[in-house]
Amino acid sequence: MTARRFCRIRPGVFAVVIVAFVAGWATAGTQFATNINSGLVQAFNSVGQNLFGEAVFSAVAVPPNPVLPQGAVQLDFAVDSKVPTQIGVFSPTDPCRRFAQLEVQGDTLTIAVDYQALPEGFVAEIVEKSLAASPPAVNRCISSPTVDGGR
Repeated sequence: MTARRFCRIRPGVFAVVIVAFVAGWATAGTQFATNINSGLVQAFNSVGQNLFGEAVFSAVAVPPNPVLPQGAVQLDFAVDSKVPTQIGVFSPTDPCRRFAQLEVQGDTLTIAVDYQALPEGFVAEIVEKSLAASPPAVNRCISSPTVDGGR
């Protein structure tokens, strides 16, 4: 007979998982989210860190502020990821075609825009600006921002 090992789950962890699951289930049936579910953002962060590594990926909920009155979901991805990644943006008028894509592979970051596929009236603008006010929220950043309830 083999010995069984049982892991003890702390009540707080169990409660967080249940709340995130219920909140996710409640919003899963909607076509468009209208608010930020911080429990799901935390779960997405966990999945992303398992997929890419803790030093490479982070997803956090940014609380509402004057620039982003509704808040935002901040995704951070390191260029030295060992897993090549493409993040695409598509139009609801042509959901089978991307019009913008961020590509991270090796030591190269590419921002691609297909101006032929842009939705009518949409402005695709690539600007050069300082991003010092919004540091990455990955574990190897010493001065990560305070977002997602104190993370």
